[in-house]
Amino acid sequence: MPRNCVASWPLTLEMRTFGLALTIVAVLVGACTSSTQSASVSPKASPSASPTAAAPTLLCFTDPPSDWALAMSHVIATLEGVNFGVGAIDEQNGVAYGGAWMSSQQEIASFNLSSGKMTEVAPMSPNGFGWMTYGDDWLVWPEIGIGGSFIRLWNSRTQESRQIATSGKAGTAVVGNGHVVWTDAATSATNGLRVYDLATAKTATLDTGLLRPPVFAGKFLVWAKQVSSADNPSFVFADATTLQPVAAPAELRAAREISYLAGSADYLVWTGSPKSSSPDNGRWFVDDLAVAVTRTYSGRNHYFQFPQLAGSFLVWFGADKNSIVDLRSGIGIDIPLPGGVEAAGDTVVVDRLSTLKANVTRTDVSVLHPSQLSRLQIC
Repeated sequence: MPRNCVASWPLTLEMRTFGLALTIVAVLVGACTSSTQSASVSPKASPSASPTAAAPTLLCFTDPPSDWALAMSHVIATLEGVNFGVGAIDEQNGVAYGGAWMSSQQEIASFNLSSGKMTEVAPMSPNGFGWMTYGDDWLVWPEIGIGGSFIRLWNSRTQESRQIATSGKAGTAVVGNGHVVWTDAATSATNGLRVYDLATAKTATLDTGLLRPPVFAGKFLVWAKQVSSADNPSFVFADATTLQPVAAPAELRAAREISYLAGSADYLVWTGSPKSSSPDNGRWFVDDLAVAVTRTYSGRNHYFQFPQLAGSFLVWFGADKNSIVDLRSGIGIDIPLPGGVEAAGDTVVVDRLSTLKANVTRTDVSVLHPSQLSRLQIC
């Protein structure tokens, strides 16, 4: 299943240990052409200047029920002398991928969620892995070096490695349906939405402009694009398999604030972009694709950023804590730092570091399967 967290964030050791949040301007878009041409896709104007929405539901946070607490306390493995930060999950095969920092080296590594065995995949840049995504048997992450900017690909089934040259730093990619899709620089002021065909190893340009990175949501590839005459971006939809443009659902056609974006088989999730971010002014916007209804959530003492989805649960890595919320009830729990969370399908991997200091110590790894746990209790 493709990873759908979109907002390019350097996953360095310092970020994993201190939870430092980065604000990112990313890029993307869609209707396929050759790599030397681009078919620009402009979102259709909506009759209304801005979407209307009901008053937001205030999220509440409670203590985890006993079975949740037991699952988090059940450590699959303790990695002594390793600071491990999870970046992607292969749920079908029960494997997590991420960066492993050790005293003598640092590497991209796999972690078996059953046995707890960690295995090296490839060397890792001193700056960390930036972002990471997994789908169609391929692990994908960016790399910037003396030779330029690249996207690295590694096949978990065959161990084949590939490298895609990019036009500058690559925004967060998604991989699925035989394609890798990401954004990078088109000009000094615009971005290009690129697609790499895994079968032909050819790269094409889907769109150019002021773009934000893509996600897979339902049967669609989705990104945001801002036209010069608009104050805010709009969503652009394409068929996830053919990459041909399709109309956005009616409730998602108006321009709106769009910052961080995530998608799953059932939901499209994004945050607003307030001029001054605070732990009390964030908004989650959650569109239930099956019923074409968008719900809004607000919260207190929580930074809303880097969304991920595990079924009906929204998971995010915050500046001062990690959080999981049941979208059916608006009830959530917090997981204290230092450490991180990563979600895919019905799996949430929690990595907890043993110290706040940026030195190599120990990582405990636990796994949650929310659908197998009790409903979160009323606050």
